[in-house]
Amino acid sequence: MLSGEDIIVRGNYIHDLPADGIACGGDGLLIENNIIGRFTGESAHNDGISTNRLSNAIIRYNTIYDWTQEIYFNSDNYGTQIEDVSIYGNLFYTVNYYNNGGGSAPGILINAGRDDASIVNLIIHSNTFAWLGTNTASIGIYTNPATHVSNIKVYDNIFYSNGFNADNAALGNINSDYNLWYDHAPPAWEGAHSITSTDPCFVDYQIHDDNHVNFHLKSASAAIDAGNPNLASDVTLPSHFLDIDGTNRPINRFDIGAYEYIVSSFLYGDVSGDGKVNIQDVQACVNHILGTQDWGTRADVNGDGKVDEEDVEEIINILLER
Repeated sequence: MLSGEDIIVRGNYIHDLPADGIACGGDGLLIENNIIGRFTGESAHNDGISTNRLSNAIIRYNTIYDWTQEIYFNSDNYGTQIEDVSIYGNLFYTVNYYNNGGGSAPGILINAGRDDASIVNLIIHSNTFAWLGTNTASIGIYTNPATHVSNIKVYDNIFYSNGFNADNAALGNINSDYNLWYDHAPPAWEGAHSITSTDPCFVDYQIHDDNHVNFHLKSASAAIDAGNPNLASDVTLPSHFLDIDGTNRPINRFDIGAYEYIVSSFLYGDVSGDGKVNIQDVQACVNHILGTQDWGTRADVNGDGKVDEEDVEEIINILLER
């Protein structure tokens, strides 16, 4: 377990483990730019990040997927202590859902039910949560009436097919707004500026190698420019606020979710670059695969890092949807 002060965990690919991806605690912790994926054990608490006591900590720009809890604040030995913790710019999702012995695959699960637990200044913003198990929550905050809770802020997150649960002392201490909800109702405390019952329009919903999915936004996404216009004053942002790809934010107004939408210089699906999508683009993509032409990154239509028959299918789907 990593424990101490001013620890940095950066740029790792942590995968296929029978235990927690990162177990940590302490003051001044920074966890950023990691890919943490796929546990192989049978426990209900193999977690992407497992922690108990965090203060002055930042968890940002990570992709965390296929754990029973993507981030778990536990109370195994003493009460959970969360003070001045920011979680932003992360992608949380589950393709393989594990439910061995009760794991419920939340994105962020906070078990703060002991009397000595506390949650003070917890900021969760600009994340994308998707497909996090059956009948579970993107965020779950579980307390008792004696838990000390104050100032929980939840802004600019995409919640795809999952909810937000809280109880006891947490209720009345949550400010949640400017989020996008799809395939799940928002909680009763959700603010008036959030978008509900609206597909975020991810670029590609297909599952690719290593369970990767392209959660970038299409140009039609309602998440674009729909974030909290006062985010910079409502939360503490770094001097260079980025999305999970390293793009400066905002470009115009803040987008909702982990990805900032970038206006493309070419039409989506226009492999040949002639300003339209037609059967010639299908042929161009096929030629790229065969090696008779080289269209560079244009041929990678679905953005999964390779050019194959799925890109051809994507262009055909674009044509059929017209």
